[in-house]
Amino acid sequence: MKKLITYISLALFLLACSQDIHEIEKVSEKYPDGQIKTIKVFKDELDTINFELKEFYENGQLKKTGPIKDSIVINWFMELLL
Repeated sequence: MKKLITYISLALFLLACSQDIHEIEKVSEKYPDGQIKTIKVFKDELDTINFELKEFYENGQLKKTGPIKDSIVINWFMELLL
């Protein structure tokens, strides 16, 4: 009986630790023609001051991306060479 309780406890622990993290993408700006200009990617829907910002050219290609912590850019955006 003790082994059964141990196995069930271990299984519940492993299931609780293996939760998927779903990223939430929100369009924050658009160009006049409707193309996406910037997207904010949140790892937690309740944490709105820590996110990744993605900026796009008018043709839809990714221009730059970088992390935002406590609503402050902590390092230079990674420029993408096209």
